[in-house]
Amino acid sequence: MWDFRSFSCIFSIETLKNPKGVYSLNPKVQLKQLERDIEWLIYQTFLTKQTFNAVTAVSKVSGKTDALSKYGDYFAYSQNVMISEVQLQLSKLFVENKDSHSLYKIIKVANELFTEKYYKQTGYNQNKSYKEITSNLQQLKSDLKDLEKPIQNLKKIRNRDLAHLDKRISDFKKLEVLTESYPLYIKDIQDLISFSVKSLSEIKAIFFNINLKYEVRNYDYELEQIAKSIEEYLENKKE
Repeated sequence: MWDFRSFSCIFSIETLKNPKGVYSLNPKVQLKQLERDIEWLIYQTFLTKQTFNAVTAVSKVSGKTDALSKYGDYFAYSQNVMISEVQLQLSKLFVENKDSHSLYKIIKVANELFTEKYYKQTGYNQNKSYKEITSNLQQLKSDLKDLEKPIQNLKKIRNRDLAHLDKRISDFKKLEVLTESYPLYIKDIQDLISFSVKSLSEIKAIFFNINLKYEVRNYDYELEQIAKSIEEYLENKKE
């Protein structure tokens, strides 16, 4: 479980403006809107994944050397800020809200829009039958439901701590009780990010015949070099 007291994505996309609200009843307009929403959520997902990589890099390097903590509390403080950012971003992606973009809405609309007529007209994914593809889209709904527990815990933490100064939380002890009552483990975060990547990639391929290619920055090497420099600096300071 992430404890608040503990301790550039190589992916470019044009910022796309898309009005909030209900999808148009016109299928062509709906498809355009779906495509824009997918691109926007892909951008948000990889931004979150990159931040998560920065969080885990601090933990990995700290497990090998105490140089980062010896230098000061900057890395611990930065990691705590990034942990909150990852949780907040995931809550935006996964918590259902009729006035916001979310994976729930994308998956729901994708299931409604994918028809046999669209499948035949586009000629996309002909290596799979229409029945197989609809089954895959339905499976995304089922997989999302399987993540209900961490999503609900995420929602509680967001509502009572990350996005609001809830009146029920007035000291560190009560905040600790909140995180213990609604735990979010590293695996939960990994599962949520992985599902976001998988579902958006799959829907994009089904509807627009585009396979998502990406590379997310890894910070392990950079932090290892920083730690090495700190160790050398502290050693030279002794002399």
